[in-house]
Amino acid sequence: MDSFEARTAWPKLSAELRTEIDSLVVARRNIQAIAAFRDRSGLEPRPGLAEAVELLQHRYDVLLGQEGS
Repeated sequence: MDSFEARTAWPKLSAELRTEIDSLVVARRNIQAIAAFRDRSGLEPRPGLAEAVELLQHRYDVLLGQEGS
């Protein structure tokens, strides 16, 4: 995926998937969160592992209040 940006990819996901990923992130169920993102994001091309990890790190930062978005 060229120049993947977690901040711009996040709003493209369905509200249901965003809620599920956040719940999995909070529960520290990283593998399930990565699988949900990669399998159900609908993004083309399909996000790779590096993109999924970047997105999860972004969500950890947001949910833990370490980032302003």
